[in-house]
Amino acid sequence: MLVTIPMLGWDTQEKGQWARPRQMHGLSVPKVGEWVEVYFIDGSVNTLAYMGIAIEMDQMKPKNYTGTSLHVLWEMPGDKEQVIKYDADDKKATLKFEKLDVTIADTMAVAADTKYTLDCDDIVYNGGSEKAVLGTALDTWINNTLKIWTDTHVHPVPAFGNSGVAVTPLTAPANYLSNEIKLK
Repeated sequence: MLVTIPMLGWDTQEKGQWARPRQMHGLSVPKVGEWVEVYFIDGSVNTLAYMGIAIEMDQMKPKNYTGTSLHVLWEMPGDKEQVIKYDADDKKATLKFEKLDVTIADTMAVAADTKYTLDCDDIVYNGGSEKAVLGTALDTWINNTLKIWTDTHVHPVPAFGNSGVAVTPLTAPANYLSNEIKLK
């Protein structure tokens, strides 16, 4: 039997695949246009088998399925807003979950209601080239070096006129800029 599976892009008879029946003690031949369950033997798209007529399939089409270019890889049962899908026309993958929304195309966009961690070699924010300040390194410099310097900062007092240059000069912070994170 020739089967078409629109969700896989096999939406015409020319693109359809041949499937053999896989039924015990009988054979039911569906009418053209009826839904059947299709199995891929050993996971191969070249060895299809169909089983029975699946009348419930009309109600089971993924909500996010809008055409042959959109591949719905997963939908949360009972919550069709949580989805993993790939649009072949736009070459864009979308992952939508309760607190996370990720879109991956030429670039990746992430929106989250909570903190998220990126593990990568370089982060470029909005096409920027300025090095980002490493908060912990700058915080350490302010709390240690700058605080100690201001607490012990003294100027010699000459007999006449203004005070002189500070006895201990302040050194600039080191290693407080990121080489991996660039901002605009």
